[in-house]
Amino acid sequence: LQNGFITDSHQFLQTLLLREKMHSTGFGSGVAVPHGKSACVKQPFVLFARKAQAIDWKASDGEDVNCWICLGVPQSGEEDQVKIIGTLCRKIIHKEFIHQLQQGDTDQVLALLNQTLSS
Repeated sequence: LQNGFITDSHQFLQTLLLREKMHSTGFGSGVAVPHGKSACVKQPFVLFARKAQAIDWKASDGEDVNCWICLGVPQSGEEDQVKIIGTLCRKIIHKEFIHQLQQGDTDQVLALLNQTLSS
C-alpha cells in the first residue's frame, strides 16, 4: 500500500489464496512463486521473502518451501504475468540460482532478481 502498487492488501491476499487453492505454486527446491492478477494491483510487482524454517507448501517435489517470489499484476496484466513466471521458471531449475536465493543477503538477492527480470 505504501508504495502504491496495490490499493487493498486484504483483497490481494485473497487473490493469492484463491490461486493457491487451485494448485500449489511450490515449484520445487524450496521455492514457491505465488502470483495473482487483481483489480487492486496498480502496477506489476515482485516481492521476495525468505524464512529460516521451511514450511509445507504442497510443492511439486514434496519439499518444504523457505523462499517465496510473489508476483502481482493488474487484472489486465496476463502477458506480464506469463512472461515473468516463464522467466523465473527458467531460472528456478538451476541450483546456483536457488542457492543464491537461499543464502544471499538482501542486496545480493535484489540484484539477482533485478538481473533475472530485466534480461
